[in-house]
Parts: sequence; C-alpha cells; structure tokens
Amino acid sequence: MPSDLHHLALQWGRHPVEAFIVLGEGLRHASRQADGKLRSGLDRHLSAAELVQGVVDLMCERCGLLAGAVLRSWGIHTADDLGDLTFFLIEQGVLGKQEGDRREDFHHLPPLAEVIRERVREQLDRSLAALP
Repeated sequence: MPSDLHHLALQWGRHPVEAFIVLGEGLRHASRQADGKLRSGLDRHLSAAELVQGVVDLMCERCGLLAGAVLRSWGIHTADDLGDLTFFLIEQGVLGKQEGDRREDFHHLPPLAEVIRERVREQLDRSLAALP
C-alpha cells in the first residue's frame, strides 16, 4: 500500500506521501477511538470532525508540540487540507464515503492549530497529574 500511496502522492503533487500515510493512520486511530465508544458495526463511519481529531491525536502522540509544524511541512495547514486529501483518496477509490459525505464537512471545523494546542495541553495536564 505505501508504494500505491507514493504513486498517488506523485500523481496529485500537492502533499508528500507522509501526508497520505498519516491520514490513513489517523483514520485507523479515530476508528479505534470510535470503537472504544461502543459504536455498532453498522455505525463505523467517521465524521469529518472525528477524522480530523484522529489525525491530530495521532500526530500529537507522535510529535507533541511539533505536531503542527510537521503537518504544515506536509502542506496540511487546515481541516480543509485534510478534507481535500480525503476526497482525493475517495475519488481514487482508496477510501469510501457515505451518501451525505461532502468536502464542505471540513469547512467549519476549528483551526488545526487550535485543536493541536488543546490536545497537547490535555497531554501535558495528564503528564503533570501523574507526577508524585
């Protein structure tokens, strides 16, 4: 699959393959989070907000305070950038969608920088609370 993603990244030319990989990993991460909330097998579809949160959570776990800088280095500045990448992969047949899914679902989400700051703050609070 990574070689297929590499080919798609070259074809589209807007983001490096790392952005494609982290979107897929963020999708899986968000799905695992959703499964933890006892979603039924028929209700595994992720909203745009859940997908963005999954990518942010994953990147914050991996990169901490540098999550935003890493995403920006891959050309991901906004939730709309993640939406464009998602819909490119849908158009290429890599991802599926439901009838009501639209690119516009990503338009009114909070700025990525704000979501990342909040997630990092939560991580720091948990770490500090665990100190003796």
